[in-house]
Amino acid sequence: MTTFTHLCRYINQQFTLPVSGIKSYHRLQTDLGLNDIEAIEVVVFMELLYGLTLPDETLTSSLSVAQLCKLIEQYAEKEQPDSTFLVYRNPQQVFARVS
Repeated sequence: MTTFTHLCRYINQQFTLPVSGIKSYHRLQTDLGLNDIEAIEVVVFMELLYGLTLPDETLTSSLSVAQLCKLIEQYAEKEQPDSTFLVYRNPQQVFARVS
């Protein structure tokens, strides 16, 4: 599964935006309508999923879906994301480990 697919599925599950309506050029806040906290939640989820921390200076209010995916791929280790984290849950339980 690609970084873009992970990101779209998470946004779909958490914010009920249709996956088909999420384009790579969409900005998280302006185009998708996420507020500051929701945008941070998306970034934190992706950081946890890929086991990395993005530098604060790379995260701007005009961050697009494609830019976030590129940052994740740039900072991620060569390993694939842990597929056991891919059961998306409600905001109180962002993801659950599946045995």
